[in-house]
Amino acid sequence: MDPRLLPYGRLLSYSDGAFGSTRPAKPAHVFCISHKRDAQMRIGELASRSGIEVPTIRYYETLGLLPPAPRTPSGYRNYSAADLERLAFIKHNQMLGFTLREIGLLKPLHRIVSRLARVTPADSRELQSIITMLEDKQHDIDGKIATLRKLRRQVVVALKRLREQPNAVCPASVHSL
Repeated sequence: MDPRLLPYGRLLSYSDGAFGSTRPAKPAHVFCISHKRDAQMRIGELASRSGIEVPTIRYYETLGLLPPAPRTPSGYRNYSAADLERLAFIKHNQMLGFTLREIGLLKPLHRIVSRLARVTPADSRELQSIITMLEDKQHDIDGKIATLRKLRRQVVVALKRLREQPNAVCPASVHSL
């Protein structure tokens, strides 16, 4: 388990001082989730805390991955810690290889499953759907790995041919004749 995790699954940020005084040269973005549910932030702060660019946040709103943010009287968007958690959910699933469309499908399933106290795949169609989507993603990844292994073998053969031929010829030109 990640030692930065708090008891409720929240991650601390480097700015919280949770990692001592030393900071990594290039810190990975760690979502800093406030315990104040009602704390509001503008889009710039949300972008900074989530590591997601402002235009991307707006794009997620247009796709429906984030609900439209309430506006201040002057028209500024106001975001909450819940929006920060939604962005963490999106980024986590992107790291697992899910597309934004797939994340849109996962979002309501996740919401339902997360509200249940105890749940098993036999109890919940939503949890079973999440499992099925993860199994499909695993199958896709296995297929990509197989394709990359085949491509690697082809590159190794092409390198061997180039190194062994007295008059090196581009492997692409050999196959095109």
